[in-house]
Amino acid sequence: MTILENQDTQFYQEVQIIQDRENPVAIEGIGSVHHVAFGVENKSDLQRIDKQLQERNFINSGIKDREFFVSLYYRDPNQLLIEIATGEGNLDAKAYENQSPRFEEIPLFLPQYLNFIREQVEQ
Repeated sequence: MTILENQDTQFYQEVQIIQDRENPVAIEGIGSVHHVAFGVENKSDLQRIDKQLQERNFINSGIKDREFFVSLYYRDPNQLLIEIATGEGNLDAKAYENQSPRFEEIPLFLPQYLNFIREQVEQ
C-alpha cells in the first residue's frame, strides 16, 4: 500500500493506494466515485505535473482555465478521473465582496462559459 498525504495541520488529507492485480477493473455506476481532486499551490506546479503526465504517456485534458481555479484531468489505470487544481483563478476579487452569513443571500457566481444557463441554475 502507498500512502500519499499532506502535512496541513488544519485539514489533513490522506490517500491510500492499494494495488490489486487479481480483480478486474470495477465498472462505474450508481454510487461510484466520479472523480478525485487534488490541490497544488500554483500554476507552475500544475505545469510540472502536466509535463510529468506527458512524459509517462498519460492522456490528459491539458491545463483548463475554469475561472475559479485552473486544473487538468486524467484517468488512472482503473479509469478513475483524477483532477489536479490550483487555488489560483481569474475570477475578479469583487465577486467575493458581498458575502453574507446567510446562505440564501450569497450571490451565485458562475464561470462565463455557464452564463447561458444562469436562469435555469438559479431556479
